Amino acid sequence: MAAKSASTGFEPLAGVPNIYVARKGKLRMFAFTLGTGDVCLFSPVKGLAGKVQASLAAIGPVRFLLAPNHFHNQGLREFSDLYGDAQLVASEAAIPRLEKVTGLSFARLDKLRAQLPDGMSLLCTEGLKTGEVWLQVRSGANTAWIVVDAFCGADVYGTGEGLEVLKTFKTYGLQDKNRYLTWLQAQIDSTVPNILAPCHGSAVQSSQLAETLTALITERL
Repeated sequence: MAAKSASTGFEPLAGVPNIYVARKGKLRMFAFTLGTGDVCLFSPVKGLAGKVQASLAAIGPVRFLLAPNHFHNQGLREFSDLYGDAQLVASEAAIPRLEKVTGLSFARLDKLRAQLPDGMSLLCTEGLKTGEVWLQVRSGANTAWIVVDAFCGADVYGTGEGLEVLKTFKTYGLQDKNRYLTWLQAQIDSTVPNILAPCHGSAVQSSQLAETLTALITERL
């Protein structure tokens, strides 16, 4: 059973170049390569630093640790200790609570954003309390979103295939529902994602993902 509870390292995310995923139970963390060949870790997970070190070395040198909202902070200290030269980054909205909770110092996203390769961008959500940041990757016919607490794999709650809204999101994530829904629908309409990889649960790839996301937020939020 222990072998199924955590990955032994990072593996490529299916359908998305330059993105790698490691897991601990139902939690996921991601690594992505920058235009420089360096690596950014997205939502480092507590307890995985030593287990993924070898696989990360094969991908590239770790230069950034991205806290994608102010709740995803428990793994930051151990990864910061292991990768002492890596810059901790977060959205401006998330930094105050992150620094208070972790005792670490964070930079804004500008330096990281400047090193993103073509086709990769950061999406700073609107209408949320947590300063949540997503990663968007466009490659060929695919558009992938790496998300945090706004969505989760159905396996998180054992409901089968597909996606869900994380149950705590409405209470602890939403600040201005109308602003968030307006922002999110505009992103769905303009980019039409077909791959969604959440920090909680399994990734989903579907040609109907945009329609699924619209229906999901309409029903759940």
